[in-house]
Amino acid sequence: MVAGGTRYDLNGQPCGEMTEAQQNDAREALEKARQKRLNARNQ
Repeated sequence: MVAGGTRYDLNGQPCGEMTEAQQNDAREALEKARQKRLNARNQ
């Protein structure tokens, strides 16, 4: 992930900037998904 950056809509058009809070939320969601995948693989 990159600090800041442009957000894009479903058509690929720029639609604003990512906030720090949005970046943190995305980072947390990615980590949860990785952990879930690792836990499923280890069972």
